[in-house]
Amino acid sequence: MKSLYLYLAIIIGTLIFLGFKLYHQRKQKNQAYEEREDNVFYDAAKNIRRD
Repeated sequence: MKSLYLYLAIIIGTLIFLGFKLYHQRKQKNQAYEEREDNVFYDAAKNIRRD
């Protein structure tokens, strides 16, 4: 009976770990996208020439 609880605890721990890893990966992807977007707007604003 104890092995059943140990097995369930390992499965739950693994799911939590994988969920955290997926969350972290998506967070990094969104942050990289926002930084690229900011860089594009900064470069575009820098290249505007006033006549």
